[in-house]
Amino acid sequence: MMHDHPLATPSLSALTQEGEKFYLEHLREKLEAKHLGEYVVIEPIGKTYVMNEDLLMAIQKAQKKHPDKFFTIIKIGTFKPPVNNYKQNSTPLEKNHAWAF
Repeated sequence: MMHDHPLATPSLSALTQEGEKFYLEHLREKLEAKHLGEYVVIEPIGKTYVMNEDLLMAIQKAQKKHPDKFFTIIKIGTFKPPVNNYKQNSTPLEKNHAWAF
């Protein structure tokens, strides 16, 4: 569960992670087999999603289904799990980021 208190609002980071987790654990294998290159827009709290070949259409479908919700958007077949690339002896600028390119 993302948050313990029913009135607690999850952060955008927590919502993104929940959407990515849902994709990896429940959708990835099924969608990559038949929908490679399409977009999946996930509503992470309700665990619902919509897909479309066109990114804008996928977002519009999701917004119509769930107005005022946050979505995680993934292009099917291109998602790579987050990488922690933190270096102990990095410069101050690098310490603010954990991205690997």
